[in-house]
Amino acid sequence: MLDRTARSHALLVVAVICVQVVGIGGSATPNDGSEWWNTDWYYRVPASVRSDRHLLDAVATASLDSVGILEDLEIKGQLDPNSIRVVSDSGSEVPLSLNFENLYTIDDLEGGMQKWELSPYILSKTSGDAAEGANSLYFRKARIGKAHNVLSIDQQALKANQILSFWAKGNFTAVLREKLIPRELERIEVSSISYGRYYIFYEPKWVVEGRAYALFLTPEDHLTENYVDLVEVASGDAIVSWETGEIDAGEEKEYWIYLDLLERGPKETPVYEEVEGEGLLATLGVPEGYRILIDPIDSETLVGEVSIGARVLDNLTALKSVQYRI
Repeated sequence: MLDRTARSHALLVVAVICVQVVGIGGSATPNDGSEWWNTDWYYRVPASVRSDRHLLDAVATASLDSVGILEDLEIKGQLDPNSIRVVSDSGSEVPLSLNFENLYTIDDLEGGMQKWELSPYILSKTSGDAAEGANSLYFRKARIGKAHNVLSIDQQALKANQILSFWAKGNFTAVLREKLIPRELERIEVSSISYGRYYIFYEPKWVVEGRAYALFLTPEDHLTENYVDLVEVASGDAIVSWETGEIDAGEEKEYWIYLDLLERGPKETPVYEEVEGEGLLATLGVPEGYRILIDPIDSETLVGEVSIGARVLDNLTALKSVQYRI
């Protein structure tokens, strides 16, 4: 990871209003997948795949330690699983399969509705319009006022993990909270006309022993048809797999795994597919970033001569300028 420094000196006697950094530019190295890179993604990890024998259908698998990758890039935040993309050395995106090191199904909607408490003020039923398998939960608000469909969550599974995920479409609010009192762990908004994979990150240390927890689903209007499918809890490394196709003995193929943070805004769900073939473990390289870090300022008011530092993470391009606005 390259680390460049740009410093500026000025006589300042005003309060700091805002900070904005602009001016990254340059030409990317050809044939390294970087032509796919745009400002919607800040980070990537090189991944190489090599086989010791000829394979007609090979599948590469990479285990992403999101905590370690973010530490390497000096980032505080949470990985957005929907931001993960696999790009070949030709610059084309590759369909992928995404799972987690630890995964526990709360409800796949394939059986009965024993874990659900369905509100009489919400029209609810099982539906064949599913993201995974044969069934999903369809629901639409039927009366004025707030109403919730409630899915009970296994407390031990919740405490042992840190992510709750589900497939959904529609217009509703999903809240992970204590069941008997309105003490929330976290919430997200669903607003989409097509299925997407949604993630609720929560702190397992806030799960209190002996208390009941549930996922509350609240429709936001009377017209939208809402769907939920495959509710799971997860933790550990993100496991990314993709098909590499035919590979000769000793041949090495290069890929890049692009990713970003939740704080950067929602990403569309990537192209998922079931991958089949003989497994190969991808070797990950050094994480690369497209990001500027401003050295912290001790005071909100700057007086006199002030030195401002800007560190630019290696972004495969030449640094042209850094502007610091006050």
